[in-house]
Amino acid sequence: MEQKPIVYLFYGDDELAINHAVDALYVQLGDPVTADMNTARFDGTTVTETELLNAAATLPFLAERRLVVLTHPLARLADKNSQKLFCQMLESLPDTTALVLVVQDQKKFKQGEWQWDTLSEKHWLREWCMAHKPRAYLKDFSLPQTGAMPGWIQSRAAEMGGKFDKEAAFELAGLVENNTRIAELEIGKLLTYVNGERPVALEDVQQLTAFKAEASVFELVDAMAERNTRKSLQVLHHLLDEQDEQSIFPMVVRQFRLLVQTRALMDEGQGIEKIQSILKVAPFVAKKLYAQGSHFTLPQLKNEYRELHRIDIAAKSTETSISLALDLFITNLG
Repeated sequence: MEQKPIVYLFYGDDELAINHAVDALYVQLGDPVTADMNTARFDGTTVTETELLNAAATLPFLAERRLVVLTHPLARLADKNSQKLFCQMLESLPDTTALVLVVQDQKKFKQGEWQWDTLSEKHWLREWCMAHKPRAYLKDFSLPQTGAMPGWIQSRAAEMGGKFDKEAAFELAGLVENNTRIAELEIGKLLTYVNGERPVALEDVQQLTAFKAEASVFELVDAMAERNTRKSLQVLHHLLDEQDEQSIFPMVVRQFRLLVQTRALMDEGQGIEKIQSILKVAPFVAKKLYAQGSHFTLPQLKNEYRELHRIDIAAKSTETSISLALDLFITNLG
């Protein structure tokens, strides 16, 4: 019988694909009740070593395996000793555990080629996984290139039980770029609208995906950069009146992620054209990012991005309202 991996290293910038990969492991645990009892999720910025080890070493209940998901696994592993102890923990895990390490990563142009910024080929965790196959399994998840999004949309629609006309797929791709999370939400909405009676057509996308949200998110971040709490809240609630919070929040997160990257490039002395090239965004987006980036320092943006991630984790693990959390986020920023 083929040995199943014990340690899974999922990394990349396609958060949706990573989530689907984790969900696939969750489904393998059996019915939802059993799966919930055998699943634990932790954030590496807050979990203690004892909490993680206890969860990973616990035997599954009425199931073959136990699933433990750890986001930000590198948060507290900056020195050689902590890295060594972490690897020893990985090597000690029982066969009944599936430990998933999720690393959000971005590609940067280094030494003449695109490479993962955090998990480069020489990264200690990646090297450990490569040296411990098949006990360890690693996979990178890259966002599709913008030009590949029409095909991605048609494939995802088919997986969801529907169809997209070619023109409709190109129209939606032009609106969402390569944001797979928003694309999937829009695909679901459009497939529900046609109710399986026909493929989604160009007119459906134009009618239902009047995608002004991106411009509004720019307006929101402008107001936040000015520390104008009142205007920020007004723009936010206007957005929430028009679209579900589950589609707005990823756009806010994406905007701050782009701002972190932009500010880092600005600190390196890069201009708008370089930002456009490296981040693969439209010219007007690069100009807007450059203007907004000037209102923040890189440490400020990293702190705000981490706070948005904490909101995301809380919303997925509790009944926390994203809209309320964003209200507090904006108020604190102001």
